[in-house]
Amino acid sequence: MKRFLGILLTAALLFSAIVPAFAAPAAEPFSELENDGLPIILVRGMDGDALTVDPGDGTSRLALEIDTEELTSALFKAFKAGLFGMSADKAVDELIAYANDVCKYIACDKTGRPVYDTTIQTYPLALSEYPAMLDGSEGFSESNIARSAAEVYGAERTYYFAYDWRENPLDVSDDLAEMVDRALLESGKDKVNIVCASLGGTETVAYLTEYGYEKVNSCVFVSSAFSGIYLASDMLSGRITVDGDVLANYVLYSMQDNAVGSFFVKALKSVGVFNLLARFTNSFIDKNLDKVAEGFLRDNLGYIPSFWALVLPEDYEEAVSTVFGDDLEGNAEFIAITEELHQMVLGRDELLRAAAADGVHIAVIAGYNKPSAPGYARSTEQGDGTLDTALMSGGATVAPYGKTLGDDYVAADASKLSPDRVIDASACLFPDATWFVKDSPHVGCRYGSEYADFLFWLVSAEGQPTVNDSPLYPQFMRTDSEQNLFPLQ
Repeated sequence: MKRFLGILLTAALLFSAIVPAFAAPAAEPFSELENDGLPIILVRGMDGDALTVDPGDGTSRLALEIDTEELTSALFKAFKAGLFGMSADKAVDELIAYANDVCKYIACDKTGRPVYDTTIQTYPLALSEYPAMLDGSEGFSESNIARSAAEVYGAERTYYFAYDWRENPLDVSDDLAEMVDRALLESGKDKVNIVCASLGGTETVAYLTEYGYEKVNSCVFVSSAFSGIYLASDMLSGRITVDGDVLANYVLYSMQDNAVGSFFVKALKSVGVFNLLARFTNSFIDKNLDKVAEGFLRDNLGYIPSFWALVLPEDYEEAVSTVFGDDLEGNAEFIAITEELHQMVLGRDELLRAAAADGVHIAVIAGYNKPSAPGYARSTEQGDGTLDTALMSGGATVAPYGKTLGDDYVAADASKLSPDRVIDASACLFPDATWFVKDSPHVGCRYGSEYADFLFWLVSAEGQPTVNDSPLYPQFMRTDSEQNLFPLQ
């Protein structure tokens, strides 16, 4: 019954988006530490609004575009079919038809290539050639980092890497390699600094896998998916479930500025409404998942390579069996792509450790204290509202959302236990070069903020930055709505 079960991953991702330490003097202002003029490349994450397609009728449109009126109409038709037609099947058919119409333009074929001709705004030259990226008119998170970087390092040596997020990261790495070479040629330097955000962490790992790290001076992973996503592994492996407490926590978090709404939600939780809703939802999933998967998910979303680069190594075999088990031969070409990405993931940690040992300065920033979206087995974990803290940090031990590791928990290194006893950084891939920011948004670093100052302090450090280098930037911090930073007490 769980055939193609896990492709629900893509829908959830689209709508949630879609490293030896020693004491050192206090940090110098980042503007005084510019790595002797090294160029900086920002590798952005997923951007669902950046893709446009030609449907073949002489027009162009966003590849993923949700019209509120059309969505309302589709929901009404489904409700009408279910209520007046007394048929849940007809209601599901209406929703599938709408979902097919909305998502068909982002579909890839069995070779992992986009079905429709796609255009994406790219920035192959230095940002000095793109005034709109420097005047604040581009509003997405990574553009704010790019704007700040241009002021700190100079627009003529700041580069912004945008790409089609659906494509095979190992293929995308060719374009990133071209940008690296251009930056080196134009700057006259022999190394670059890389900042990679969200899915950009995966793309950067792909570049390092294909081209090595000889041209990289530093690499900062910001809210990055370089170690995968629980959502990807659970859903592609068929572990789809709704937990009542997770659902309640998610709704409560969205109501945090609404006292009346929060009170109402807490009351509903106390009488078991969310547990009842979870049972109903899980029953609906069990009855209709195959129909939704075969009628919509596999062909529209199932052949997007980048999602397979997010699957944890231990879940890969189960994910392939779950998604393609009924037709392994017919999907052999795409499965070969997923296997290549799996091998990249298997070699990731060793590759990053080798890079650090050879002098690449690696730093990791992870946010926490926000609930995960409901719908998958490990949704009890916490993160920054989009990605999981444990994986963003490269392996930290993290308490479930709303809980601590306990008063009796003993960390392998007491200095790596957060003051609120939520995180133990001992197990991180780079425990002395991983920072945690409580209440951080996904891909923070707002223009002109202290968070941005912190990011560029990491990029500009003359050696490997560590959590012991500055009292301004200890391993555990918190942030406010203006993205000021404070040591976590």
